[in-house]
Amino acid sequence: MGLQYLIIGCFFLLNPYFSIIDLIPDFIGCIFLLKGLAKVSKISVAFQDAFAQFRNLLILTLARMFTTPLIIDTKEVWPLVIVFCAGLGEAFFAIRGFVQIFDGLNSTACASDDALYNRWSETRQFTIVFLVERQVLCILPELSMLSSDEYGIVTPDGIQSLADYRWIFTFIAMVLSLFVGIAWFLQIRKYFKAIVQDQRYQDNLARLYQDHYANVSSIYISAQLKTALLLLMAGVILSLELIFDGVNYLPHIIGAVFIAIAAFKLADLPKGAPNEAKKAGRYALLYGIVSLPRLVLSIIFTYRIFGEYLNSEQETLQVPYAVVLQEYLARDFDAIYTMIGLFVLSLAEAVLMILMIRSLYLMLKDVVNNHTRVAVQPTAQHSIPDWIRQEDEFVVAMKRWLPIFWVLGIIAAVSMPIATAAPAFFPSYWLIDTILRALWVFSGYYLISKLRDETQSHYSIYEREDLHELTH
Repeated sequence: MGLQYLIIGCFFLLNPYFSIIDLIPDFIGCIFLLKGLAKVSKISVAFQDAFAQFRNLLILTLARMFTTPLIIDTKEVWPLVIVFCAGLGEAFFAIRGFVQIFDGLNSTACASDDALYNRWSETRQFTIVFLVERQVLCILPELSMLSSDEYGIVTPDGIQSLADYRWIFTFIAMVLSLFVGIAWFLQIRKYFKAIVQDQRYQDNLARLYQDHYANVSSIYISAQLKTALLLLMAGVILSLELIFDGVNYLPHIIGAVFIAIAAFKLADLPKGAPNEAKKAGRYALLYGIVSLPRLVLSIIFTYRIFGEYLNSEQETLQVPYAVVLQEYLARDFDAIYTMIGLFVLSLAEAVLMILMIRSLYLMLKDVVNNHTRVAVQPTAQHSIPDWIRQEDEFVVAMKRWLPIFWVLGIIAAVSMPIATAAPAFFPSYWLIDTILRALWVFSGYYLISKLRDETQSHYSIYEREDLHELTH
């Protein structure tokens, strides 16, 4: 059920802070904790709340990392403000998260002699103490920042301020916090390890997961669709291009990976055509992999012919990339061969993109036919003639936007090799290519977002019915 990941997550939380700096990043620990709670959050409200708290903690710890450069400022109180505010927030989310984990373990127990009751209370209390102590020992040394060269103890050598000893206080606090953190980790590791090895409890969790989630088909399908379509939407958005001087600074492989993950997730659904989704995932991965050689070659080529202009700060050397490229193509055979190579690679990439988009079109069409109101057989309405009856708004939108998505995708793919060769003949074509790619991304975003809203609305009714049957 994934509870073993909780042990790894706790390891990344045992380390102390060095002022603002997190020596072993907490956000990695949060990722493992979320991984450990992913399944059990489907069967317990307490585990679900714990998942939400550690998700908030992940966001806060990532935000704290961006303030690291402020640690060197010893004449301002910004480090104190940051560690104080971030420390309160982290302690709040972490304490709530771990308390909910313990409550979730308690609520899912199947017998009073389960391993989770062995030192349950002591481990819970020690965890709360550690989480508070960790932030307190981080904040206390920073209080010395309230002193300055103008206030302190007057000595023959001048005014002695507590701020002069900030790093000494920080080091002492780190050592104390590390000892407490190691002791806490050893205890909670032993506790979680015993739970993971308790086969009866693990079997009970698996049974609860099947009864409350996997076997409740509408809830399972709805959750899978929500995640998959969100990933697919992100993949389409990340398929935009940021091309400057012949180099795409938003590599296609990033969007392709998101699309592939979404397609493979849709392939696991109990209803639909998994083969088409698997094809879409494979084509997306191939498309991303083939895009890498062209990306690397374009970077090398650009810096070879345009490097001195990119690195120059002199206004007199600011020359358009297309002008320099045309000069090299007129006198350098290596430049000609490289451009031919880039064109061939972009052509192969375009073919794979067309195959990927075709499979995505069929995959999304399958989702429409099996997981939306289209899948519900309409009631007979013999009294209303067909030429009067209005077609469903969602059906009309899908009939319109699915072909638009498909056609614009083909046009964007065909435009890719043209845009690769265009700087040598038609430098302004980059704008046309950007517009075509943006139109395809917009159509995909609109289509998938509308489909995602519809699937959630469609399955919300069945979720209530399944839950009603489950409670009876």
